[in-house]
Amino acid sequence: MKFRLQHDKSNFKVIDNDVSTLKSKCWKSFGFTARKNKTNDYQRILRFVSCRQCLKTYACTSTTGAKHENFDVKNIVRGADTISNHTYSLSDEYRSKLKQILSEPFENEAVCVSPDMWSDRHKQMSYLGIFCTSVDVEYNYNAVDLCCRPYYEDDHSGDNILLAIQKALEVFDLNDLSQLHFVTDRGPNLGKALKHYRSIYCYGHRLNNLLKRSFFQLNMKKRKNETAVTQVSVLQSNLTNKDSDFSTSASEDDIESVLPIIKNKKKTTDTAAATSVSSDPRKVQLAGMNPAVHRDIETIINCKKLVKYVKKAGLNKDIQQADGIALQQFTVVRWLSMIELLKSILRSYKPTKRVLTIKKQQAKLVVIDENIVEGLANLLKPFKTTLKLIQTGNSPSLCMVLICTLSLRDMLSSFKNLISSTPSLDKYNPNQTNVSDDDAEDMIESEGLCILRERTLQLLNLMFELDVRHFVATMLHPKYRQLRDCSKEERNQASQYTRDQMSKIIRHDRSNDSCIIEPKTKRQKSEKSILEAYEDTSGNESDSFQKQDDDSGSDVDDHKSTKSDELAIQY
Repeated sequence: MKFRLQHDKSNFKVIDNDVSTLKSKCWKSFGFTARKNKTNDYQRILRFVSCRQCLKTYACTSTTGAKHENFDVKNIVRGADTISNHTYSLSDEYRSKLKQILSEPFENEAVCVSPDMWSDRHKQMSYLGIFCTSVDVEYNYNAVDLCCRPYYEDDHSGDNILLAIQKALEVFDLNDLSQLHFVTDRGPNLGKALKHYRSIYCYGHRLNNLLKRSFFQLNMKKRKNETAVTQVSVLQSNLTNKDSDFSTSASEDDIESVLPIIKNKKKTTDTAAATSVSSDPRKVQLAGMNPAVHRDIETIINCKKLVKYVKKAGLNKDIQQADGIALQQFTVVRWLSMIELLKSILRSYKPTKRVLTIKKQQAKLVVIDENIVEGLANLLKPFKTTLKLIQTGNSPSLCMVLICTLSLRDMLSSFKNLISSTPSLDKYNPNQTNVSDDDAEDMIESEGLCILRERTLQLLNLMFELDVRHFVATMLHPKYRQLRDCSKEERNQASQYTRDQMSKIIRHDRSNDSCIIEPKTKRQKSEKSILEAYEDTSGNESDSFQKQDDDSGSDVDDHKSTKSDELAIQY
């Protein structure tokens, strides 16, 4: 059609749309494609429109909306106001559905809420997000993001944060916060806001802070008189001038757990207390560490610099073409990304070296020791496995906290345990298997990695005070209810807590059942037997006598005393 309009202008042309009720502005540029008939009049060719300038032709329907390959512009494309109104209506509809879903779990105190706050430095605005999990009466596990809204309170004090959380939850009829469970990070403001409610701290967030401490990547607080965001590194001595790559965030607040396991603590003298404070790994600075540790930390810095350069220079495609994989970047708030960074460098070490040699930037890779990178990846591998077990959005994971903590302590206790329990890092080589015990004995741990491993184990024991609910959640799991590797005292406290909670639930159910008057059951009609008049109505005395005779004739030694249930409720 376009060809005819361009080369046969005597017989084909574009005519105007004569309809007076035109609303679309497209008709100023488009018209109907027409052909000259026998009477020398131009007759419209149905189902086609053409541009007046470029003569490009499109198919259309009999309606006013233009159509191209079954795409009706009038029926598909919506205006901004229409989309906005439809979004609000959808939000109201789903909020009403969520109210119905959460009403029954809320009454049974089976709803857990996870509030979190963050700031947008570009818009200079804070936001409040709330994630909710619940279990209904049919034991279905539900997880949903309740809201993500701007934080409009005056400041970030505990009272104002609590007020913002209450306003956000009132939309879903979650008015009584005492019926909710909370999972938060160890931030002081959120901790103060929820100190009067049942809260437990995020395990993944604590692991992330532990690794930052272990590798001396602490974040310093911003000064009040600073107007720009600055990144402060804790590297000292000769490393201070070599790197400023550590990003900043709010420092953690070492507040106590809500329901810690009570342990019998021995009395310590003043000299022992002073020694413990001086040897606290949380107070140790990098400047006072062994030079081997400096080399390991410097290797991490050089790896981050290398990946940053490759990303900015756009060399990942060249590395992939050289039979490598793209180098992964590191995010300080997600230490899982650190092991991905180290693994990508190990996997693409030779391809990266060839690409950097062409660019005359091989010095960025020469300073990276491949053995140290592999050792750091092995050290971080158990934490990656642990975080993947804990951070599951489709199933409960509270029962895994105790098991993961005990496993980390065991793996970090010795280099042999660490290597033998660490799967192969090269997931691209299916022929490789886990390291055997004999191979683990032949491997040698470097001095710096040994110090970092022991430091990580010390921080794990200091920074993690397990909550009694962690023990209870593991004990209620059918696979782990024996609480292996736990002391008798810890088992007794978990059992006692479970009995106390079950007593509360039973009393609550009884109080509700007393208010319910059940109707009398009707007696079913049955046809009388002709022998019923001759039956003995004095009771089954003969049966009872027969039972006594049987019991007296049995052997006493054959009876075994049943084992009492440790979770049995005692009144």
